[in-house]
Formats: sequence, C-alpha cells, structure tokens
Amino acid sequence: MLYEPDNGKCGSVRKMDKFADPQVNITEKKPSIKFQQKTSVNKRIIIGVVIVAVLVVVIGVAIGVPLSRRGTSDANMNLALKVLRETPLIDGHNDLPWQMRQFTRNQVHKVNLRENTTMQWLHIKKEDMSEPKYPRIYPQTDIPRLKKGMVGAQFWAIFVDCGSQDKDAIRQALDTTAATHTWINQYDDAFRLVTTSDGILEAFKANRIASLIGLEGGHMLGNTMGVLRTFYLLGCRYMTITHSCDTPW
Repeated sequence: MLYEPDNGKCGSVRKMDKFADPQVNITEKKPSIKFQQKTSVNKRIIIGVVIVAVLVVVIGVAIGVPLSRRGTSDANMNLALKVLRETPLIDGHNDLPWQMRQFTRNQVHKVNLRENTTMQWLHIKKEDMSEPKYPRIYPQTDIPRLKKGMVGAQFWAIFVDCGSQDKDAIRQALDTTAATHTWINQYDDAFRLVTTSDGILEAFKANRIASLIGLEGGHMLGNTMGVLRTFYLLGCRYMTITHSCDTPW
C-alpha cells in the first residue's frame, strides 16, 4: 500500500493501491443494455417528431401560398374574361377542313360539330383515310369547345398535299373549300362566313363565330391568277406562299 499527499488538506495523506492506475476511476460502469435500448427509442421518437413537424410546415406552405394568391388569380381571370367578352379572339389557323377530308373525305353530313369530334372519328382506320401517309391527328375542334374557349373568329385553313401540285391540287382545294362552306351554313346559329374586319365585329355582336378562309400553300393555284381570283370570290382572305414544296413562280 502506498501513500501520497492529499492535496485537499495540508499534511494529510490518502492510501493508494499499488496496482491501481491513478487516472482510472474504478467505480465507473458501462451503461446497461436496458438503458441503451431506452436511449435508442428516445432518439427515434425525437427524429419522428422532427420529421412530422417538417411535413406539417411543408404542407402548410403548399396550401397557404396558393390561398394567399387566390385573390390575384381571380382578378386576372375576371379581367381576361372581360376582354374576351368585349373583343373577338381570332384564331389564325385551324386544320379542321383538312381533317374533314382526311377522316370523312369531305362528307360533312357524317360529322356532328355539336358533339365531341375526337370521339366520333376514333373508329376510323388509318388505311381508310384520304392520305394514310400522314399521322392520325384527331380533331380538337367542335362548337362546344370553340364556345368554351370564347373564340370570336376562326380562319379555316384549306390544305392539300404538295404531291398534288401540277395534278389535281386545284380540284382538291375547291372540294375542301366547298365542304367548309357547307358546315358554316349548316351551323349558322354558331358560325357566320365573313370576309372583312367589319364582318368579324358584326358576327361577334351577333354571338356568332366569324369564319374566314385561308389557303395553306400557293401550290393550289396551278400557276394561274384566275384560280387565285376564284378563291378570293369564295371567301379566301389569305394565302401562304408555300408549304412544304416550292412553286414555279
């Protein structure tokens, strides 16, 4: 047994085991297994609470921010609707004439424009289309959707394949133009054929969709000014110079 001075009290000494390490507390014990398990459970509970709190904050922000902006959104929508009610929205290009020819070969009586046109043509096979080489792009145009979108005026685009140039392009274009006139007249409570800006405004005031016609490609003229004049008399008011093919002129 060894003795060393006790620094706590002057002149006193305390006993030391000669085999003991003065740096080691021999009374220290390792935590029990139950204590470790309890600590682990507590940590998991704390982590779970933190995760739930974060989720609550995220969800609250996701719901709260749109709600806080709802007033602005409603105001913008009301302004847009006001503009559409007072000013005709003009769609400069609609391929329904081409799709009529593709899916029905211009048999307009087979289509009801008062119902969903997409659903009406789903049964038509690709090989039964007038131009099977083109993709099956179903129409998205009918009277209910035009009214819902508040379309004020519509340019119906007359198009025939460029391969018909110098062959029967003129005939195909005239057939498609005639079919377009047919449905405009058939649904005269929804459409009105117009050729001027004043006509657009008059149709708009009468709650009709002003219908104008355009030629999609100069290859339908057959290099003849007389054909151009004929299309003008039929109501065409614009023509693109080319589509996907050149013209001699």
